[in-house]
Amino acid sequence: MLHFKDSPEGVNATSEWPDKVMHATFRIGPSVIMASDGVDAAPQVFSGFSISIAADDIESGQGMFDALRVGGDVRRAWQPTFWTSGFGMVFDRFGMPWMVTVMDGLGT
Repeated sequence: MLHFKDSPEGVNATSEWPDKVMHATFRIGPSVIMASDGVDAAPQVFSGFSISIAADDIESGQGMFDALRVGGDVRRAWQPTFWTSGFGMVFDRFGMPWMVTVMDGLGT
C-alpha cells in the first residue's frame, strides 16, 4: 500500500490527501485486486453492477463471504443453490456490491 504522502510526488498532495491511499494491492485467493482512494471527495453510491468473485471450494467461498459481510449488508445469505454449493450477495462496509460463488459445477 502506498499513501499519497509517501509517493515521489507526495509534496504535491493537498492537506486533505496525505494519508489517503494512492495505490493498494491485495489478494482474495488467487485473484489480485488493485484499488485507491478516489480523488472525488463526494460520497460514492455504487449501483448497476456487482463484483463477482469465484471460490474453488465451499470453505474458501464461505471465508470470502464472511470477510466481506463484516460491517456490511447481506443481500442474500450464504447458501447452496441449484447451480452451486455456495452463493451469497453482500454490500461490503464501503457499500461495494459483491457476489461470491463456488465454482464447483453443481448445476452443470
